[in-house]
Amino acid sequence: MANFVVLHLEKAKGADAKMSAHIERTFIAANVDESRIHLDRELIAFPESVKSRSAAIEHRIKNANLKRKVGKNQVHAIRVMLSASPEAMERIEQEGRLDNWCEQSVEWMQETFGKENLVSAVLHLDEKTPHIHATIVPIVTATRRKKKSEENVKKHYRKKAEGARLCADDLMTQAKLKNYQTSYANAMQPFGLERGIDGSEARHISTREYYTEQYRKAENLKEDISLLAEQKEKVAEDLSKAKSELKQTTLKKDISNASSNVARAIGSLFTSKDQQVIADLNKQLFEKDRVITTLKNTIREREAVIETERGNVESAEKELEQFRRDIEKWYPGICINVAFANRCSCSYRISDEVVKQLLGGKSVLCSGKFRPMGEKVPFELDNAVFSSKTVKQGYRDLFINGVSVDDMIKNRRNQWYLDRKQREAIERLQRTSRGRRM
Repeated sequence: MANFVVLHLEKAKGADAKMSAHIERTFIAANVDESRIHLDRELIAFPESVKSRSAAIEHRIKNANLKRKVGKNQVHAIRVMLSASPEAMERIEQEGRLDNWCEQSVEWMQETFGKENLVSAVLHLDEKTPHIHATIVPIVTATRRKKKSEENVKKHYRKKAEGARLCADDLMTQAKLKNYQTSYANAMQPFGLERGIDGSEARHISTREYYTEQYRKAENLKEDISLLAEQKEKVAEDLSKAKSELKQTTLKKDISNASSNVARAIGSLFTSKDQQVIADLNKQLFEKDRVITTLKNTIREREAVIETERGNVESAEKELEQFRRDIEKWYPGICINVAFANRCSCSYRISDEVVKQLLGGKSVLCSGKFRPMGEKVPFELDNAVFSSKTVKQGYRDLFINGVSVDDMIKNRRNQWYLDRKQREAIERLQRTSRGRRM
């Protein structure tokens, strides 16, 4: 059974409104089960007066006391997606440890990127595999890394003020990305999870997930090009340095004479061995250029595939939305009732006969064990009154003895959480007392 952690990081542009719409479900993708949207959870509370993820990003930047002006094209946020292999996440849910997994994942992000920089974290339970969408605002305080081209510059300019600054590149270096994978895997060991094979590629099943994977590969290719460009720059510097040293040690004639003497003087600078070294360096430069050209062509091909898939997804979503509008036009309320019936049958495991009576507006007396999907411990019911009603536009809810099923589940989970914290506090107190007696 696969027990690998899943950790994706991706730079976002501006306030990242499109991703906010996906995370906050103001836009419903095709792979989302609308009957389970109410199970999604906010793991990080927004500051007072902040109502959305996009606003939280800008609120953090505005209140970070940055020492440098934010550039027009700077990255404002880093998207983070955390999950595990589908089989592993299903096991964690069945063991009743999903809340613990969420807590540990949030703690890892706060320790890794800074508590104030983690402005949003949402648990999605309405897709096939539970996962967390988190948002990091890349505020850093470390000294800016110098470019290689700046290291040997003799002219000095006035240094910019040190302090907090917005810099996604400092958090997204190749070395740090690998370290994040290892660090997160170590934090997830208590859940039986481990790091995936370095360099392996996950395979997704949905069109949107496929699009996301293609985009990630294109970004990785761009990083490879950047790395090769740095290597090319280093080789060029080595070549320039070699030529300079050879000039200083072998130049014996004044090349400021006639042009004919210049040619002979340059020829005399290099021995056959020196000329071979220069030829090898030039060959390396040529090879790096060839690899970069190949990677650029690959990126263009991937971007073309991405654009095609994006068009297919948008077209399918428009057709689905039009189909729903047509159904609602001729059969008002049927979509709400179908979603409610499916939720009762699949998520709440209620018999078809009871569902039919609920759809007819009747109340039904039921006894026995009631265990909604995802709940390890069932509710014990004795002559409980099952009823339903539309609680908001487009959503019909199930009630037991006048209490929403969603509220019943939430209240019990909260109580379990409080009980666990109380037990932990008692255990800590007992350990402290034993230590003092010794």
